This record gives sequence, structure tokens and C-alpha cells, in this order.
Amino acid sequence: MILNEFYLTDYLMEKGFLSLESLILDNTLVIKNHSQRTNCYSIESKAVSLFLKQQHINVDYKNQSFLHEAELYNSVLQEKKFSPSLIFFDKDHDILCLEYFRKGQNLYDYIRSQKEYPESIIQSLAEKISALHHIPPPSTDKTIPWILPLHSKTAFRYIPRTAAAREIIDFIRSNVSFCAEIETLNGLFTYNAFVHNDLKTNNILFADPSSSSEVYLIDWEFARMGDRLFDLGTLLSSWLFFWAGVNVSLDKMDSFAFFKALFLRYREINQLADPDFFLLITKYAGLRTIQFCLEATIEERNSFASFKRMIQLSLNLLHNDNLLVQYFTSND
Repeated sequence: MILNEFYLTDYLMEKGFLSLESLILDNTLVIKNHSQRTNCYSIESKAVSLFLKQQHINVDYKNQSFLHEAELYNSVLQEKKFSPSLIFFDKDHDILCLEYFRKGQNLYDYIRSQKEYPESIIQSLAEKISALHHIPPPSTDKTIPWILPLHSKTAFRYIPRTAAAREIIDFIRSNVSFCAEIETLNGLFTYNAFVHNDLKTNNILFADPSSSSEVYLIDWEFARMGDRLFDLGTLLSSWLFFWAGVNVSLDKMDSFAFFKALFLRYREINQLADPDFFLLITKYAGLRTIQFCLEATIEERNSFASFKRMIQLSLNLLHNDNLLVQYFTSND
């Protein structure tokens, strides 16, 4: 059974969350949310506010990842209020149903809509990510991010099987500088925390940003032991992926003030003295940007040519003396 706009209301009626009367009288609103890997819908009425997602791509890790996420929602995540409440998990149909915030806004939209960033928002997010990285690991499962061995000849089951993805991989493996930088990152990667592993700006949610409300993290299917700076690099990269589409070069970085303040506060909270703190974040961001490019090739209209600029940006970030490091470490 695959969720769609027509079957969704029937499905929720069968589950007891909607009634025919509420559909008629409560002006129930069904909104489809874009996602590459999942069917996502939000449901709003007077009686309920729900968010449902269902994995729809036939991949090897499908059942395991959603089951893993549901188990996390039922254990460590609810205890510390890291995520919206899990309403139910339908294992037979791979459907997660979560609490939905009517006034909610993800971090991606928040940064785009603001010119100044309240200290309370930065503090709240830094504390939430820090608390995540101090969760006692629910398991000892250690899975290296699949993008890290990209320069090698190893086969990866997560890489999209598209012509554009193949071209990106071939280009990277033929570039000596790329391979050397990725090899260096492999040696620096450390299993030092329980990490989200997909900490993108659209996976961070403010229940009500106008009131400096609680921060929530969503989409936990890849959460494992890993390197906490890889999480921060992923967060930075998810903004870079949007930003690079509307800016010509790395010298226009006004929107990165939010990340500079966030990373400085995170470093302060965790009392980190590593001089390469910002360097590693930007290098991981460069590598993660390649991963975003590969994932985006799932959409057939995207060719290798459409990613050339992004790949060049990734290579720039993998170098030690990149402009983002200079910006993050400046005192102004």
C-alpha cells in the first residue's frame, strides 16, 4: 500500500484519527511535502495535526532504517524531547506518524526569512545539538558514512545508479587532489558521539520560531555512533547546497553569520579546544556537498554538467585555506 492524497484520509479513518464528519465539518487540509526518499504528508484539522512519512524507494535498507528510527523515537528521543512525539509506526506499510506543529518552521526557511538571528534561537539550537552528542549510545553500531570511502573502488549500495552519479564518481576518482583530501578525512574521522548523520537545515524544526520555542530534530533513520563534527559539516553543507545556487563565489557570506555564531556557541558549550575545529567542519561540509549532489541525481533532469560548479565548491572546501575557515575564525 502506497500513501497518496486520495487514500491517506481513508487510512487515517481506519486508524481512528479521522472521521467522515470531521472531514466534512473541520475543513481537513492534506499537504504533500517533497522528499526524494519518502512520501510525506501533513494533515491539519480542528481535531488532529499529524505528519506521516512512508519510504517509497525500493532500497536495501528500507525496513531497517524506519524500524531503527521508530525504536529511537520510543526510547532516547522522547525522554529528552529531541523530536516530535511518535504517534504510531505501521511496520507492515513502513509508515511513521508524528506530531505536527501548525506554526512550525524548519531551519532552512528560518534562515532565509530572517536578517538577524536572536541569541535565544542560537543558544537553544547549540544546546540541543550538544545534548544529542552526549546521549548514551542506544547501541554500539558504528557505520561509516558511505561518502567517506568515495575515492576508493569499493561498491556502495547507497549511491544512486544514474549516469550523472557515475560521472561524478569517475571525475572525483580521477582527481588526485580530491582523492588525497578525502583520504585525509578518512584518517581523521572519529567515533566520538551519538550523531544524527543527516543533520540538514530542513531536519531541524522550531515548533513556533516567533516565541523562541523548543527545537526539534527529525528524520533519525541514519542516527548512529559517529563523528560529531561530521554532523556540523552536514548542517553547513545543507545550507551551502542552497546558497551556492544563488551566489557566484564564496566572498558573499552574510547568511553564514548564523552558522558562525552557532558553531562558536557549540564549541563553547562543549569546551572544545581543537585548533582544527572549523577546518574539519568545512572539510566535512565539502565532502557532504558531494553526497548531496549524488543524491540529487535521482531526479533524471539533473546531469553531470548541472553539478560542476557544486563539485568545484566541494574541492575548494576540502582545501585547508578555504574562505569559510577564514570567515569562521575571523574576529569581526
